[in-house]
Amino acid sequence: MNFYDLFIQLTDIHILRAPDQSLRVHYHPIKCDSIKQLNNIEYNRCLMQKEKGLASRSQLAMIIIENEQTKKNE
Repeated sequence: MNFYDLFIQLTDIHILRAPDQSLRVHYHPIKCDSIKQLNNIEYNRCLMQKEKGLASRSQLAMIIIENEQTKKNE
């Protein structure tokens, strides 16, 4: 039995689930141009980190909208 199940069994307690604001990841564009001149290893790390980042909110929203429009047209 987990902690959540314990609270469900107690009828006097109500559970409200909400995302924790501190767990949100904010997108920050990564710029590697200034590092390129300093250190090649750091530049490669920066490029790898840049590849891991998804996109800004507006870019992700555009991808979702385009995907939904493509599905409707099929």
